Amino acid sequence: MLAENGKPLPEIISSDNPYRMSVSPDSEIYYELISVSNELGDGLAGGSPFIGVLPLPLAMINAPDTVCLGDTLIITASGGQDYVWSTGHSGSQIELLAESTKTYSVTVTDENLCSAITSKTIEVKECTIGTFSWGNNNDSGTFQVFPNPLSKDEMLQISLENKYLGELKIEFSSIDGRVLKTVFSKKDKLIFTEQFRMDAAWPGQFIVRVTDGEGSGARAELVLLRF
Repeated sequence: MLAENGKPLPEIISSDNPYRMSVSPDSEIYYELISVSNELGDGLAGGSPFIGVLPLPLAMINAPDTVCLGDTLIITASGGQDYVWSTGHSGSQIELLAESTKTYSVTVTDENLCSAITSKTIEVKECTIGTFSWGNNNDSGTFQVFPNPLSKDEMLQISLENKYLGELKIEFSSIDGRVLKTVFSKKDKLIFTEQFRMDAAWPGQFIVRVTDGEGSGARAELVLLRF
């Protein structure tokens, strides 16, 4: 409501508590004490305390959108000094076993004791896991392909742990051997990830092979079902 001069009228706030009054300002503001009355209605006092409003912490969560069932899930929060999670954990980073799709929330409190809450939903999916090796080494690496089965609107992701550290070729092909897509991992890179959307012309069933850059070595073949 505006006064005749066009300026907003002051908001009148009263309290039955003789010692304190609760307010929730969203910006810096002055409060003027107009009067203090007893049970007889007598008394008058004044004052203009200034209340400074501090900004809320910028609460953020850093975590993957999708993980494999049974993976170790690491979720990190930032923006404050103290962190309390919906799981009951405390601290800026928590480590959990990915068992099902869940929404995780964290309350972030800064040095001014101001708090903010943020949350993130992390989807847990079944993953297809393969292993590959060279020579007599049976532990050269593993790779995960997910989601599987894959719907037509989802991104296909491959995550590769390459203990071999040489360049690896990841080849997607049809059951009859027709090459659909080829991706090369970077040499000397232990962890390699790639995600892409499949072309609509891809068949409903295809194979993933991981070999070294020259095509030698053991191959791991996985069949993915596409809805």
